[in-house]
Amino acid sequence: MKRILTSECSSKVGEVVQISGWLFNLRTLGKIAFLLLRDRGGIIQVVLEDPELIKQIKSVQNGSILEVTGKVKSAPNTQLKVEIENPQIKIENPVLEPFTIDLTKSDINAELDVVLDYRPITLRHPKSRAIFKIQAGIVQYYREFLTQKGFTEFFGPNIISASSEGGAELFTVNYFDNKAMLSQSAQLYKQMMVGVHERVFALMKCFRAEKSATRRHLTEATQFELEMGFITDHNDIMDILEETIKFITEKISLNYKAELELLGITLPSAEKQFPRVTFKEALQIYFERTGVDERAEIDLSPNAEKELCLYAKEQFGVDYIFVEKFLRVKTAFYAKPNEVDPLVTNYFDLLCRECEIVSGGQRINSYTELVDSLKLKGLNPNDFEDYLSIFKYGMPSHGGFGMGLERLTMMMLGLSNIREATLFPSDLKRIAAKSINQIK
Repeated sequence: MKRILTSECSSKVGEVVQISGWLFNLRTLGKIAFLLLRDRGGIIQVVLEDPELIKQIKSVQNGSILEVTGKVKSAPNTQLKVEIENPQIKIENPVLEPFTIDLTKSDINAELDVVLDYRPITLRHPKSRAIFKIQAGIVQYYREFLTQKGFTEFFGPNIISASSEGGAELFTVNYFDNKAMLSQSAQLYKQMMVGVHERVFALMKCFRAEKSATRRHLTEATQFELEMGFITDHNDIMDILEETIKFITEKISLNYKAELELLGITLPSAEKQFPRVTFKEALQIYFERTGVDERAEIDLSPNAEKELCLYAKEQFGVDYIFVEKFLRVKTAFYAKPNEVDPLVTNYFDLLCRECEIVSGGQRINSYTELVDSLKLKGLNPNDFEDYLSIFKYGMPSHGGFGMGLERLTMMMLGLSNIREATLFPSDLKRIAAKSINQIK
């Protein structure tokens, strides 16, 4: 008999089927027991009435691999509305020791550090599985939408020979007899690819050697990258970004109802137009709402970002807000200065619920202007020869954005820490979820 998924059983009422999966839990009630079996389709209930079979399964640890053959029966009060009765059970691969973390509870009752210490196991919890199933959907719909819009996906390098953005926040690696670096972003490469395909996107790893130990920072993150040519200004980039967010939100809301219900999640409101305020206006709004004066700052503080999101929700009924026209002193060397006010650039951040999830804007597309901008930032143009060369051979007006996958997931699902939205997080204390103390 061919194995089917638990999710297929609802169409097999009255038939004998074979399913395989993990023993999720076993509950005994007197002379009857209820076995819960998990596979990628869901969790199904198997009714055990044979005393010998109950005794046998009682000796098996949760997580063991079982093959179950039995008759499908309607059971409206169960998760899948059906159950299996009169089963024959084959123990394919028994677990030899009990789980350190109880995965049968509605939540993992442990601190985040403990959850990460046992990451290969805790990822099996239904809520953890739901988070990363939704995250996979976010990636799918990002690709789907941009492909429809004429964008071509590309795959850039993670090992580079020189900084892609300048600065010292770089990890160095031994590369045979030379020194190489882990890429901070795909920025320079996606600009190069505009000269090839005009509209491009990527899903890239980025590495930042920032000593930030906050709940929203990682040293290794996954970045949605986008770049497009022949734009008028940064408003074109904000338009495509807003459309992308709306598309992803609609698709997740439609196709991941079970996971959202399990997590108790209400997605950020994205139906209405996202408000757009300048950086100067944003600081003024923050001052007027809180009395905290940060109008002389060159960037938004975490508290200011959170307050601006509240402002967007209250005034516009949406959980997203654009902040544009940042000071040139704050933005990268390739940021296009504003034509009216050269002290600011055509750059923006997109905030969601409480923090920035996207940075982007219009880029400089003149070779001479880029060389001058590099020097202004204290960078050596000789370190950017490959990048600069593309501007000698015809580059249209262009721009793009970088959007953090883990941070977007965190904000969309209302998670309290970005590590909950990262499969195997790396930060100051961990490498791929493993404690640095354990590695030492």
